Order: sequence, then C-alpha cells, then structure tokens
Amino acid sequence: MTQVLRYEKRCIGDRFIPSRLNFNLDFSSHLINNTTEKQKDVTDQDINEWSIKNYEDSVGRYIGCDYKSNRVLPFFKPQPANKRRKLDDNPWPVKPRKKPTVGAPHSILDLPNFLNLFQKNVLDWGRNNYIAAALWDSVYLWSAETSKTIPITSHNTSAIKWHPTKSELFIATPLTIKVWDMVTAKVKYSELTEVHCYYTHCTITAVDWHPFVDVRATGCNRGTLILVGDTTNKVLQSMSLASNPILAVSFSPNGRYLACSSMSPYVDIWTFPDGVPYFRVRMSCSTRGMAWHPLNHSYLCLGDVGGVMSLLNVSKMTVVTDYQPADFQPGTLPHASIYCLTFSEISGELVTSHYLHANENRPRPVAQVNVLSSFNKLVDRFDLDQNDKVMYLKWNPDGTQIATAGSDESLQLWNFLPNSKARKERKDERSEKLSQRGQVNFTDHLRFPIR
Repeated sequence: MTQVLRYEKRCIGDRFIPSRLNFNLDFSSHLINNTTEKQKDVTDQDINEWSIKNYEDSVGRYIGCDYKSNRVLPFFKPQPANKRRKLDDNPWPVKPRKKPTVGAPHSILDLPNFLNLFQKNVLDWGRNNYIAAALWDSVYLWSAETSKTIPITSHNTSAIKWHPTKSELFIATPLTIKVWDMVTAKVKYSELTEVHCYYTHCTITAVDWHPFVDVRATGCNRGTLILVGDTTNKVLQSMSLASNPILAVSFSPNGRYLACSSMSPYVDIWTFPDGVPYFRVRMSCSTRGMAWHPLNHSYLCLGDVGGVMSLLNVSKMTVVTDYQPADFQPGTLPHASIYCLTFSEISGELVTSHYLHANENRPRPVAQVNVLSSFNKLVDRFDLDQNDKVMYLKWNPDGTQIATAGSDESLQLWNFLPNSKARKERKDERSEKLSQRGQVNFTDHLRFPIR
C-alpha cells in the first residue's frame, strides 16, 4: 500500500513582509468598521446597543476569538486567546450592568406647588429613609417605609439638607435658618439668616454637611460660602467667591475638599479644614451638576447647562477626561443641558439628567435620565412619561432606589439595581396605571403604588 506523505504547509515570507497565513479577513473587516464608525452622542444612543455589544463580546470569548486585540497583519502565529474577561477602559471605577433594567417607576406621588427653581435645592432623601420636599408654605417629610407624613411650617424655603448620620434637617428661608430634629420632633435651633452672612437680604441657596465633623457649608445668593459649626452654631470661616448666586456645595467623601459652583462658569475647590483656595475650573457655563465618586474620593464629576461634562482628579489638580457635544458652540443654544448628576455608591455608574432642547430635528424638548459607564457610553435610560426638566436625583439610604423630581411637580421612585424585586414594565403596560396620577398627593398619608 502506498502511503502519501504531505509536506507541512509553511509560509516563510520575508522579514519585512507580514505573514498572511493567519490573516482573518472577517475579523479584520469588523475591527476596521468599528474603529471608523462615528461615536454617537449619549443622548442619541439606544439603550439596546450596550446589551448587543455585551452579547457580541460574550460570543467572541465563547468561540475563543478576541476581535478587540486582533491584528490585521500579524507577523507571527497569535497566542491562544486569554479566557479571562478583559474589562473595558473606563475613566472612573465602575461595574456597568449588562443590559437595561431600570424600566418604569414603582411609585409616583404628586408635589403640589413644588418650589422647583434653578437656584434652589429643596429636595433631599435622608439616611432615616424620609424624603423632604418644600411645597410652598411647608416642608413635608414623607417616610418611604410607612408612608407617614410630617409637615413643618416654612414659607418660601430656599434650601434643605439632611444630616449624613443624624436625623436632623437643615431648612433655610430668605429670613431664617433652622435645624429640625426628628428625634425630639422639634426645632433644634433657629436664627436669622443675616447672622451667618455679611450681606443683608441674603438667602441661602445651597448647603452640605461635612461627612465626619459637625460642620456645615452654606452658600447664598450673594456668592458667599460660609463654614458654620453645628454644635456651637458659630461662623468658622467666610469665603467670598463672586456676586453670583451659589448653585451647589459639596464636601468630598473623605472630607478633605469642598467644591462650590455658582451662576458663573467657574467651579472652586477649597481644602478643609484650612479653607484655602485649592484650584479653580472653568466650565462652558453655569454648573449645577456636581458629584464625587464614592470609591475614588479624589474624582469630581461636573455637568453644566451647556451639556459639557468633566471628570477631575482633585488631588492631582488634573482633568481625567471631559465630554463636549459634537455640535456645541459657545454663545448658542446647546443641544442638551445637564441639570444634575450623581454616582451610584454600589455600581459606580453615573446617572445624569439631560434636557434636550427643541430644534429643527426635534419639535419638542425631551427630558432624559441616563445611566452611563463613561461619558460616551450609555448603559440604561429611565422610562420617563413626561418631558419636563428633572432637577433632582436623590438616593435612598442603601443606594438601591433613586428618586427623580422636577418641573412636572411629581416625585418618582425607581428601582435602580438589576437585582431589584420590581419587575420591568414597558410603556404600553403602564399607560393605564399612570392615568391615575393626581389622585394621591405627597402631603397625604398614603403611598401611591404603580403596581
């Protein structure tokens, strides 16, 4: 019997010419198309694109091909594929969800006469699981567990803020400031606003408590930032920024820095406890969105009404990354405005409130609450039933739920994490249930369940 011997197929080639033996035309074409494709704006991305991309990556890992690292013209035979999953490069620590899971809100309550103004901060969710909201002549506390409602008389409230560890609520009006204690159900102390400010007719518009020390920082409509001791109720330091009203004040999670933004395009960072100006950042316009990363305490994310976002490394005084809409032009109406943003303490995902203005392609403005793993990567989007501005994003104590409120005078509660017990509902399934809105107010003692 004759045996046929086959020679091993080898391609020696030239040392200056890559070997085509391992050339994969399909993978190379796919890689080139992905790299040349124009990146969409996060407001124009579809929430299903992220889940499809995860599916493609899973299939690629299952068949043993990693097209992300595939070279078009390899010189040598590639090494066996690494079965360990390679995490995508993200500008901040984040563990994004694999598919959209937020869906529809599980509860909606009306906020009649909600004092929703750009220069005020009148909604907060405390560690005691009470939501505080200013409704014209009173501040109402609503329990997310028992649906109990507690009214506190306060006319024309301009700022409220829960203490990070105590059951104390700071309330500011154009004339007075007071701290209400839930344990005693009484006002702990009350004083005139002018005691804590050098200007007359001053109104506190933003406030934040230090995470560890009994100190609070308040900003007024005259551009003055003041540090006040909580136990002594005395002014520790006064810092004058500008004559513009202050929009947001926020301590870093480690308590070493204090960030402050105003109606001007500047955001100032101060050190604590010295109160020394650290550095200043210039955005495109007024910045109301401000959030510190819960894991990397030096990362500060900013979002202004021009739609520009920036991630700062405060300790190094550098810009990690920034985002600017493709059609952004200074001095013109922006494509979208950012009114607030916040990080998830559990997943590290960034939640942003975008307001897309009307233009020739969009006859009506559109409100969006987006979940991002980076400035150009959308992983989820809230299923809003209205197109009014969302001015507040507030977390519950354990970080599994988030509340949204805005100019539509409604408070919506959402299950944020994928493992939430609430089932995801689509628009056609909830249209009939949402028609019941308005029957229950925030001031009532009943909770309004969507399911």
